[in-house]
Amino acid sequence: NPFGDYAPQSSQVSGILKTMYESFVASLEKANAEEAKAQGSFEKLMETKEAELKTLEATLQQTEGDEASKTKQHADDKELLDDTKKQLEIDEEFFQQTKTSCKTKAEEWAERTRLRSEELSGIAKAIEILGDPENNKVFENATSTFVQLGSQRNRGSDARREAYQKIASVATRVQSLRLARLAVEVKTGGHFNKILATIDKMVELLREEAKEDVAHKSRCEKSLEKNKLDTEDLEHEIKKGNKTIDRLKSEASALQDIVTEAEMQINATQGEMDEARQLRGEEMDGVVQALKDDADAIALIEEAIAALGKFYDRQKDDEEVLVQVSQPDDSADKPPETFKGEYKGNTGESRGVIAILEMIKEDLQKEMQKSRGDDSAAQVMYKKSMDKMTESLQSQTSKKTAAEKDIAALEFKIADLEQEVDAKSADLDGEKKLKESLDTDCAWIDTHFESRKTKREAEIEGLQEAKMYLSGVDAGEQA
Repeated sequence: NPFGDYAPQSSQVSGILKTMYESFVASLEKANAEEAKAQGSFEKLMETKEAELKTLEATLQQTEGDEASKTKQHADDKELLDDTKKQLEIDEEFFQQTKTSCKTKAEEWAERTRLRSEELSGIAKAIEILGDPENNKVFENATSTFVQLGSQRNRGSDARREAYQKIASVATRVQSLRLARLAVEVKTGGHFNKILATIDKMVELLREEAKEDVAHKSRCEKSLEKNKLDTEDLEHEIKKGNKTIDRLKSEASALQDIVTEAEMQINATQGEMDEARQLRGEEMDGVVQALKDDADAIALIEEAIAALGKFYDRQKDDEEVLVQVSQPDDSADKPPETFKGEYKGNTGESRGVIAILEMIKEDLQKEMQKSRGDDSAAQVMYKKSMDKMTESLQSQTSKKTAAEKDIAALEFKIADLEQEVDAKSADLDGEKKLKESLDTDCAWIDTHFESRKTKREAEIEGLQEAKMYLSGVDAGEQA
């Protein structure tokens, strides 16, 4: 055959189509792998976000419950604060009154103590002078010398002397300056009736003094007890206030941790949303590129189909089938037979190629339709995911805002409590100063009240004994 073996013209097209098919298959496998990977990442992301959503919903419910409880506690604390302020005003007024009264009484008691000390010193000196034996001889001589008494009066002088000695003895026994003065008055010639009246006044004065001591003791005991209770109350309130402040600071710290955690969650959610946007953008770019590649491939296939169809359509009307007729080999030198007539092309194989191209084109169109459907479904899933993440972000932001408001309210409450604790600390210092003043004013109660009471009772008993003796002497003189 001078023209060589027959070479089909469609081999080049078949090679192109095979290359295109392999390229499409590889692209499809790659796209399917990327889609599967993206779908897996998306499903994991959705699981994580759903778990976070449940956690945040539970936290929100707990926070709302805590807010209601804290609102009630705040109202109760505010009412307690108002009552405490009213009681504080009453206590401060009473404190000022008590302080003024105690100061006045302390000054009066100091003056009474000074005068009594001077009185006791003078009386002790007088007793020392009058009780001296040598001075008694002088008094006896003076009486016998300067007082001229008749013989009928000697009995009265003896009675007066006995009365003096009796009263002086009682005065010494009970350590009474008042009795000592009475003894001196008896000895110096005082009238018994006047002395008896003086004794009654002394007894009345001693009883009044006893009442004052009892009243002073009662007042001191009540004031000291009240001061003790007020001090304990203030210390308790200060301790309670400090504990409350520590608790509130702990709550504020916990809320600050919630704020920090919420900020981290917000940043994480925003990062995930940005990542989801980026992944979705890459997916959309990939889909757009794949659709463009498929569209370009379809255009090339249509162009190839058109090129093949143009030739075969032109030969369709006058198609002839080339038939090779076998002739007997008469002579080896006879030239071989060749084709006859005009070349019409290999119409049978060309129709098969065109059919394959149409199938490939149809597959590409279906692939484009499927890609659009998958992209629409992915867009729906992306939108749902973004809506959930947006909702989660809003919840996290609300949680952070609520925690910040609670922190501000706690800081305001802490400032009020600290101011209240400072005020109570100042009141406590005032109570301590009052305690010092009361200790000064009431110290004698523990050390001298009972001894004063005993001595006073003994003095009253001595005065009454002296009164009874003088009454008997006076009756004897009158007889």
